[in-house]
Amino acid sequence: AAPPLAARALAAAIAAARALPFCAAPLPADLSETLTAATTAWDTGQPDPARTHLAAALTQARTLRYL
Repeated sequence: AAPPLAARALAAAIAAARALPFCAAPLPADLSETLTAATTAWDTGQPDPARTHLAAALTQARTLRYL
């Protein structure tokens, strides 16, 4: 069975987070650390903390005017 939509969306967000360092200028340390925390949580089977870290990264990116 296919994973639920929410799980697929989170997996896609993690994939995008992994790609950012290769597609953009160096990210600020705090944002980079938050994205690393998200991917680490995902890699260790912790989707809820991964989601929380991604939400924090989104807030940081908005504050820094990346979005």
